[in-house]
Parts: sequence; C-alpha cells; structure tokens
Amino acid sequence: MRGVVVEISAQRFGIPFECPCCGVPPTTEVRVGHRGVLFPYCKRCVAHAQAQDSSGVASALVMVLTIVVAIGLAFAVSIFAALPVFAVGATIAWAVRVAKRAKAGAMRGESCASTGIAVTTQGPRSFTFESPTFAARFAVENKAVLANPSMQLQKLLDGYHRARLAVPTPAVATGTAPPPMDAKGWLARVESTEGVFARRVQLGRALEMIEDPPARRELIQTVARLELATVLDKVTRASSSAGKRELLEAALAHVRDDNLSEELQGAMVKELETRLAELR
Repeated sequence: MRGVVVEISAQRFGIPFECPCCGVPPTTEVRVGHRGVLFPYCKRCVAHAQAQDSSGVASALVMVLTIVVAIGLAFAVSIFAALPVFAVGATIAWAVRVAKRAKAGAMRGESCASTGIAVTTQGPRSFTFESPTFAARFAVENKAVLANPSMQLQKLLDGYHRARLAVPTPAVATGTAPPPMDAKGWLARVESTEGVFARRVQLGRALEMIEDPPARRELIQTVARLELATVLDKVTRASSSAGKRELLEAALAHVRDDNLSEELQGAMVKELETRLAELR
C-alpha cells in the first residue's frame, strides 16, 4: 500500500513526533506544500530526498545545454549536424538522472517509505503519506477532525487497531520516578531545544504540566519570540517603512495560516500586530 491520503477538516491538527519516511525520532524538519506545513524529519531521510530531487535538476541542466548547442549547430551548420548532438545530449541527461536517482536510492534505509519526500499535499488540508504506518498514526491522532476517510484509510486504521491490540504496550518497569520539572526547568528546556517543530512539541508538553498563568505566559512568549526572531531581524534591517510593513504583513498571514496551537498563534499574532501598529 502506497500513497495513503488523509484529509482533515480543521486548521489545527496533530503530527506524530517521528520521521514520516522511516519512523525514527526526528532530528530536523521540512515544510510541505504551499502552506509550508512543518513536519518532523530525520536528517538521513532529508538527505536522500534532496538527492532524489536534485537528479531532475541536473538532468534538466544537461538538456538545456544540449538544446542550446544543437540550435547553434542547426543555424551555423545544418540540422543534420545538430541531430546527433541532441541525441547524445539526451542520452547523457537520461544517464545522469538514472545515476543520481540510484545514488539517492542507495542512501535509503531499510525502513524508508520513499526515496523522495514521503509527504505531499493534495490541498490545504489533504496529505498523501508514503508510509502506511505514519498515515495511520497521523489519522489516529486527528481522529476527531478526519474528513471523507477513504475505504483504503478505513482498512488501514482497522489493521492498525488490530495490530495495537495484538501487541499491547509493554509494562513500564517500576522504580522511583524523578520529580516533575517546574516552570523554570521547562523554560530552560524549551529555550535549549533545537528545531521549530521539536520546540513546539516541548511547549505543548510544558503547558500540560504547568498551570500557573504567569509561568504559562512566559513559556508561550518565549517560544513566540524564538519563532519570530528571524523575520523581526529582517524587519529591523529593512531600510524603509514600506519594506518593514511588507515583511510584517507576510509574516502575519503565514502565522494565521500555520498549524500552531491557539495560545502560541495568539502570542505571535499580537506581537506582529503591535509591530505593524508602531509603523503607522
């Protein structure tokens, strides 16, 4: 089973914290589709996906050069002189594509679902997953907002459910549990977490544990500041008010459309709107 489509009906949705291609703990992230939805990924799978994508670019460059040379020969000599050059160039372009794709394929692990990117979008809230396991986990995590589940997806979820029942979660060894982290500890962890997706996951875990309103606000504002740091730096360096406004408005539109928690999105929108108001 390949290419499992999962549609959802909400702007906000959960994403399993694992690589959508091979299932290992993520070490980086990629943005997918025109919305730029952030998915966790592992560096190895990003590497072979990039290598797969570059195969088409390299082949296209060879073909463009071939066409330019062939056209030049056709005008300068004759079309009969250009045809062999075109044939040789097309063969080389094909060979380059095949070789680079083979190299990308060799970079895959045994558990990888795809040589290229394992997640694609079919619309604003419709995703196609090459890994049936990740598709099932994504659908389970967003069960309440699934839209138009296909028979393929229903069968996959039924099989996933049966597999979970057949292999129950192993019992956790008994022992002394460490004391829960306080707000300061969570803040330190959030600030030290690398990667946007991973930091959002840590924020979600922290908010599940911290009930004190001021501490929660500090955690949310810290992550909002970290997420907006790059665009606000560009705004600071922009030479004109019009340029600053354009950057802020683009960032505001992106944040409003991003897959963010309501609290984090609200903090980021407020900061950007405040910066826009200061330009008036």
